[in-house]
Amino acid sequence: MGPMAQLVEHIASARYADRIFGDTSMFTLVIAQTPEIRTFQEVLRVDLSDEGFVLAAQERGFALDLRPGDHVRRVPADGGIAAFERLLHAKRWD
Repeated sequence: MGPMAQLVEHIASARYADRIFGDTSMFTLVIAQTPEIRTFQEVLRVDLSDEGFVLAAQERGFALDLRPGDHVRRVPADGGIAAFERLLHAKRWD
């Protein structure tokens, strides 16, 4: 199982699984606090590249490209779950 699939499995079995909602945009996992992601709603964005995970809190809503002001963290693929947990806790979504 690849790193993104492992992260998705982790999220699905986590204690907060019923309080966050995911969707995909091509190769990006987009997570919100409501089932429908609205245009200007804060989202957590997770991308996976050859270098590892890129996690971003997009406070002004999902955008295809990262924007100035997005809180971005880059971590190796094997650190994606721990980094996601820290981001979720920092945003108080856990």
